[in-house]
Amino acid sequence: RNECYRLDFFYGQDSEVGQIFNRDVSRLLPGVLRGDNATVFAYGATGSGKTYTMQ
Repeated sequence: RNECYRLDFFYGQDSEVGQIFNRDVSRLLPGVLRGDNATVFAYGATGSGKTYTMQ
């Protein structure tokens, strides 16, 4: 397979939850509250903090 995926942004292991929220997630909230759909995808190794970040 030869597939290519475009990423808007990615964060490293030293990124903080507040930084992620302020840069990418907070701008989605007005649309979500209007009934629009939004997706935030968290990908990483087991134990890397994905669930903590999404909560």
